[in-house]
Amino acid sequence: MPPIGKVHCPQLTDVCQPGGKAPGYLRLFELFGVDFRSDADPNRQAECPFCGKDKFYANVITGQYVCHSANTCGEKGNAYTFVNAMHRAANEDTTDDLLSPLGEVRGLSVEVLKRHGVVWCSVLGKYLLPAFNREGNVQTALRLDATNPKSRELLPGLPQALFGLNHLSSDRERPLFICEGPWDYIAADEHLRGVNSRDDIDVVAAPSATTFKPDWVKYFEGRLVYLCFDNDKAGRDGHERIRKLVAQIKVPCKLHLLQWPAGTAEGYDVRDLLTDGGDLVEFTKANSIEAEPGLLNNLICSTPPKPTCPTLGEAAYNGWMGDFIRFVSPLTEATDACVLAHLLPAIGTTLGPNIAVFKGDNQPPRINTAVVGPSATGRKGTGFVLVKQVLTLADEIFWEKQPVKGLSSGEGLIVRVQDKVVLADSEVPVSPVEKRAYVLEPEFSKVLANTRRQGNTLSQIMREVYDSGNLSTLTVNPREAWGAHISITGHITPDELKARLSSTDMVNGFANRFLWFHVVSEKRLPHSEPVSDKDMMPFAKRLQRVFQFGAALTRRTPVGKYQYKLDQPAAKFWETIYTDLQRAADRPGFIGDLLARGPSHVLRLALIYAITDLKDFITIDHLQAAMALWEYNVRSVEFLFSQKAGDSLEDKLYNLLAHGPLTMREFYRHIGGSKAVDIHAALEQMERNGLIEQSTGENGIKKAGRPAQRWVRVQ
Repeated sequence: MPPIGKVHCPQLTDVCQPGGKAPGYLRLFELFGVDFRSDADPNRQAECPFCGKDKFYANVITGQYVCHSANTCGEKGNAYTFVNAMHRAANEDTTDDLLSPLGEVRGLSVEVLKRHGVVWCSVLGKYLLPAFNREGNVQTALRLDATNPKSRELLPGLPQALFGLNHLSSDRERPLFICEGPWDYIAADEHLRGVNSRDDIDVVAAPSATTFKPDWVKYFEGRLVYLCFDNDKAGRDGHERIRKLVAQIKVPCKLHLLQWPAGTAEGYDVRDLLTDGGDLVEFTKANSIEAEPGLLNNLICSTPPKPTCPTLGEAAYNGWMGDFIRFVSPLTEATDACVLAHLLPAIGTTLGPNIAVFKGDNQPPRINTAVVGPSATGRKGTGFVLVKQVLTLADEIFWEKQPVKGLSSGEGLIVRVQDKVVLADSEVPVSPVEKRAYVLEPEFSKVLANTRRQGNTLSQIMREVYDSGNLSTLTVNPREAWGAHISITGHITPDELKARLSSTDMVNGFANRFLWFHVVSEKRLPHSEPVSDKDMMPFAKRLQRVFQFGAALTRRTPVGKYQYKLDQPAAKFWETIYTDLQRAADRPGFIGDLLARGPSHVLRLALIYAITDLKDFITIDHLQAAMALWEYNVRSVEFLFSQKAGDSLEDKLYNLLAHGPLTMREFYRHIGGSKAVDIHAALEQMERNGLIEQSTGENGIKKAGRPAQRWVRVQ
């Protein structure tokens, strides 16, 4: 069977588990008239719904599809692109006469139905009412029957979604109204347009009073929010559920709950209000109470607040990467961000150092990640399990010897990828070694402790690993390695991070060569089972093509290296984000130090996305995916390091030098309880790290007699 082609996946969540009796997207394809020949293999063949040729192949578990009809079709994608294509086709065939029956039942004009994307789908024999994402693509859709106003069914395999996201602005000064159900949303939207307030007010709708995902409260942040659910028990319970959710997650917003006046008919809703001539904004403001998140039930009040994690932006779910994350998400207790924190550096390691994008310097697909989460709920180690499985299936020879563990010294890391061993005046050649290595450190706190040992070169070598891959030490028995391609992922708890990561590491460039992922998982899978290789194989085969594609790129040039470029839209987008990435380094304190390498990280992430997309250039989608991960890193850094006190001896000495040069005697006077030998050792370590230097005389001016030894910060 021909391979399934490239996909582009905005967000999939409700995928059936492998081995289930009803593969996740079989019903979706069959609903739109795709008649598969067999029911055994998840990769099935049928007549193409786009061109009619008998060359349509689909994986009914992952939703990926492709038509291999030569010179005819070439359609490919996943469940989302399929539904969007079906919606576009139905829209082309939908006439005013076909929409009129639904308009009469709902009391809406044909123009209003068209404006909200409602179409007649002849294949289904029903109407489709879509929910769009922020980019205007269909996320999901309801099937409607004009003869039964209450009949509505979600398309199988697709998740619930908010209605109205395609019109939701980013202006936090606008009040946000949350209605119940798509018809209330349409009524509210049309009302606001009619009173010329649509540009001042935002409105969206939950699918129902009982459906509101925790991820959706991110749209509340910094806003004045009004909940306007129906006047019934489900609506009141929905208000309370969202109020508790906002309190638990600690979303910074002003939340108001609509209290329908006494005597209002049971089941009365926003649509009824507007039909009766009411004004949505005035009525809601006059009849709302401000939520008091502190006055919740005893269960919520007695439970300590859980640490919140950043929300992973939708753009991060681009292409194959997004398909894989959405496939494994229901099968692992690790968060999506945690899985990506292992997947990205692992793929980058496999691709090797001979592919890069040049912007001021070569940026290869080599990234480091630090996964920070509590021991019990971080699920840090779990995040690598399924990543290891798919990588081993795709490249068993390389991954049977990966990952590497046990970072203790710079010399030890060099030995792993060294070219030769130098002993005195003789050279002992070593057989060719694998220059690629993926280092996974479950005890990253030990690595941080090792970097602070006197004479340890690990911090220096790890920085060189990120920058050039050319590693060397100037010791009695020097070691060197050229062209190494090493990516590192470390696991650590927030408490260990605070205790082990010194201010020195934060300002000397060690910490900003890592992307930081703060993770806390609320998933619980008490009966999870291993994913079979058969179910994982479609993703492994695609990843195998990615590795083959990367190798083919390097063969295009005589020197065996391929340089990626940005296409024109991506280049313009890069210009708009470059200044902001640079400015991140200007933020005060340690935050700025940790965000000082934004352009490098974003380019490397975009490069990995481009290669997994089987593109030989970087597009705006790849940059947006990279920016989604960078934003996750920024939010993690803000949470993890905003309260960093800097209480190690090195921290204290470095902070003292902010006021000017100091002598050993002055250090000793300020740092009570520390031995002179410890102060000397700390100063020497900071000098090796390029943070401080020695000067003679006050302000560098020599005086008569023996000059005083002073230490100053390196500017």
